[in-house]
Amino acid sequence: MSAQDREARPGALRNRGHDITDLLERLAPEHRAVLVLRHVEGPSEQEVSALLEIPVGTVRSRLFRARRSFRSAWG
Repeated sequence: MSAQDREARPGALRNRGHDITDLLERLAPEHRAVLVLRHVEGPSEQEVSALLEIPVGTVRSRLFRARRSFRSAWG
């Protein structure tokens, strides 16, 4: 999306932000935590594992399920 498009539709972007927030709130807390940490905050899977004190495999499976749920809800 170009800067011109964003300027022409600020309300649409703001609404999309609210939609994303609403979808994140509907995720299971453990799925939301790994999704936000990994994709918003940016640490690696290993760092998320250390932060949450869970195995890396658990981080990966929660990310998979969180992404699947998010995509399904997004439509």
